[in-house]
Amino acid sequence: MIITDRVYGDVEITEQVLIDIINSPTLERLKDISQQGLPQGYYNTNTFSRYEHSIGVLILLRKLEASIEEQIAGLIHDISHSTFSHAIDWVLGNPEEQDHQDNEFLSYFYNSEIPQILKKYNFNIDNISDLDSFSLLEQPAPSLCADRIDYTLRELINQGFNDEVKLMVNSLINIEGRIVFTNIEHAELFATKYCNCNKNFWMGKNGMLRYHLLAQILKLSLEKNYILKDDFSKIDSYVINKLYDSKDESVISILELLKTDFVVVDTHRDDVKGVKLKGKFRYIDPEILIEDEDANTKVVQLTSISQIYKDMLEMEKQASQEDIIVKIKDF
Repeated sequence: MIITDRVYGDVEITEQVLIDIINSPTLERLKDISQQGLPQGYYNTNTFSRYEHSIGVLILLRKLEASIEEQIAGLIHDISHSTFSHAIDWVLGNPEEQDHQDNEFLSYFYNSEIPQILKKYNFNIDNISDLDSFSLLEQPAPSLCADRIDYTLRELINQGFNDEVKLMVNSLINIEGRIVFTNIEHAELFATKYCNCNKNFWMGKNGMLRYHLLAQILKLSLEKNYILKDDFSKIDSYVINKLYDSKDESVISILELLKTDFVVVDTHRDDVKGVKLKGKFRYIDPEILIEDEDANTKVVQLTSISQIYKDMLEMEKQASQEDIIVKIKDF
């Protein structure tokens, strides 16, 4: 199987277990699950699918010479994402934690066809389903991991930073199961872009207000039985179509609003149309391989050698702790 990927280029997959999983209904479903929560046309930027991201994590792990078990784990790590990805945490879970899909992963995994595929090729099912045991795939923030790196690179590709993404990808290596940059400038560039993505997109006012609006109509539609909780295990377009089929003007008007390029502005607390948003401070502190004065190599964190980045993080952290009240301009 030859995969042409926007971030990593052409990659050949030869292992049949990976090919079978890629072609499975469980992975195919992710083609219609937006990484950004809202599908293309309903979000304020271009989107990409959980399928594209999952394939990307697999490819990145291959480039880092991860074991075949870790590659499989990377490929399946997002299979439990419901429709609208993390936007569903605003409906069924906790929007500050955004862990609904993590809590559902094992149940979803064992009820899918993936375990049978793994058994066919004599892989240990329980080991592969323990995603946190794979250090290249998953790391707690602010460390680098393949999951965190790939979705950030795809956001940057969407923003037109193609050349910068190539430089960053070529600067990544695997040192004893941890992802490390070999170039200080590329590490600082990646870390800064990550913070910008969080500030302007993932926790940006426009994107968060869209989550709020979507959650509003999803909760209403659940109450009125226009949709069922089981529908969230399907695909984005299926639920969107059911919302339109409801013929409920209050639901459809929000869907149509989400299609527009509206502007979000700050407002005051007693504004009846104001919505309080709470940011989530996300950041990374990538490790970098450097040489000291004696030409010995060592791994250090970016904040230990970049005061500019360290100061920027402190400013972003303070800003994120403030609740803001926003509304749609002229609405």
